[in-house]
Amino acid sequence: MHNFVHEMLHNSPAAQRIEALWLEYEEGESAEARFVKGADHRPPPRHPSTVPFSLIAIVTDLDRFEMASQASEYEKNHGMRNLQGFFDSSLPNIKHPEVQQWGRDLMAEREIGHSHKDTPAS
Repeated sequence: MHNFVHEMLHNSPAAQRIEALWLEYEEGESAEARFVKGADHRPPPRHPSTVPFSLIAIVTDLDRFEMASQASEYEKNHGMRNLQGFFDSSLPNIKHPEVQQWGRDLMAEREIGHSHKDTPAS
């Protein structure tokens, strides 16, 4: 990290921010750092990579959740009802327990929204 920050990026403000975030992660100083660090207990990758598997896994899970979240927003705000494929291809593949819970919460919220749309107003 020192070489990256001080030699490759010439200790620029952006490089200093990267270093600060790295140290925050390494030391588990924030909730976010502890969340990402929690993924460190996953098995190692089956392929060589210079990026830690935990980081790849958590980013992939967050990307999957974000896709489902965007689909939910499109359903709510644009009246689109044909987006089940986005949920089917993302949420079942999430591995991190906390992100899985977010997915369950999103689906529960979605079901409530659908039931309100299906109920005639009195």
